[in-house]
Amino acid sequence: MKYPLAALLLFFLSGGIFAQEVTAKRTSALQKEGYAITGSVVIEELSDGKLKLSLTEDYSTQSGPDVHMLLATSKSVDGAFDVVNLTAINHWSGAMTFDLPDSITLDQYAYVLLHCVRFNEPWASGKLGEVEQVTTTATKDASLTSQVSIFPNPASDVASITWPATFQPHSADVFSVLGRNVSTQRITSNAVNTELDVRHFVAGRYLVRLSDGQRTVTRLLLVRH
Repeated sequence: MKYPLAALLLFFLSGGIFAQEVTAKRTSALQKEGYAITGSVVIEELSDGKLKLSLTEDYSTQSGPDVHMLLATSKSVDGAFDVVNLTAINHWSGAMTFDLPDSITLDQYAYVLLHCVRFNEPWASGKLGEVEQVTTTATKDASLTSQVSIFPNPASDVASITWPATFQPHSADVFSVLGRNVSTQRITSNAVNTELDVRHFVAGRYLVRLSDGQRTVTRLLLVRH
């Protein structure tokens, strides 16, 4: 099977299949309104912009008829000018996670409510905290990637690769854009640069991957003769 060059480049530069990460969140401890309850609610925003709501492992309350989870602008359903009914609750203890509608934004609602719809009776509530920004692995990797350089680029004989002292890669692997490993170069401890001899490389595009076992940086290298 053949893959477009752009797709292959994206795959390598992103480190493979991109996994969604949490970029921001809001949390709230659940409090008794009509019925005893323990646990917390966490609403997380992912790197693709989607939201998910989770009940923590210590969540527990008694079962009841027609209990729903709502998002609201105030603690009282009757007093709120905006309420969205998320789901009926059939889960009375332990962790649970579900996706929120795309129309909802992270800062849109102030309260999470459990409400008995049949009898219009409040069950429990939680006031959501401020939005907390989360530093993701992708953000950290992007910062590190910007500090790794290849010069000259394009290169015709020798390319110098440099990186910050806080990053200690074990090796520099060079791949063709089709994914074939064409070179592996071991890097000595505490080094902040290495030189790559490209005189035997066929002219074209290559991907240089540095890894310290936990973090991986991939940079594009052009070879011209």
